[in-house]
Amino acid sequence: VKIMQRNWIGRSHGAKVTFPIVRTSGDLSVDSGMPDAGIEVFTTRPDTVFGLTVCVLSPEHPPVGQIVADERRAEVEAFVDRARRTSEIDRLSTERALDERGCATGAFARNPFTGEVVPIYLADYVLATYGTGAVMAVPGEDQRDWDFATIFGLPIIETVTRPEGWEGEAFAGDGIHTNSGFLDGLSVADAKAAASAWLAEQGVGGPKVNFRLRDWLLGRQRFWGCPIPV
Repeated sequence: VKIMQRNWIGRSHGAKVTFPIVRTSGDLSVDSGMPDAGIEVFTTRPDTVFGLTVCVLSPEHPPVGQIVADERRAEVEAFVDRARRTSEIDRLSTERALDERGCATGAFARNPFTGEVVPIYLADYVLATYGTGAVMAVPGEDQRDWDFATIFGLPIIETVTRPEGWEGEAFAGDGIHTNSGFLDGLSVADAKAAASAWLAEQGVGGPKVNFRLRDWLLGRQRFWGCPIPV
């Protein structure tokens, strides 16, 4: 029973990061027409932010209508409509092809750690009901991000040194940081703490505890269907 309750509550320790939104890849200033708040992301791996190559939003994320480029609007609107008509279980499924589950918005986000900009995509497997409805994708250290980046031709940056003889793709294990600016040479645990502290000092995030828990009655009905009759 305790294990079931822990899984339902889904307590996660990590950090929140705010990414300013920009209109084009060459403009590092926040456009006046963009949402002032930027994109807030919750991540359990703030240490990997130097490997960020794409921000992925839920199709229902509030600023989507504001940030989408005019030339992408028709495709984005069709994608959002299709995602809204797909059940949550299907959206979380790993069986469906990723090339049909993502869509570029034509907008970009600035990485506060590096000052570089990365594209903003939508993906139906990102849910507005969990976390902030936004994901910072680090393909080098997350397999789903690796698959997404491979399909859409996005860069992959390794930020944790692989074990000797490693032949896999994404690596989620422990190791020493590389390609990570001031985090280079730190272990994963130490880099998490240092990255979270830097975010708090800069006023663009900081340590955060997140929960997957939703209201029991509504959450149960939406996920499993109607309650079992007494």
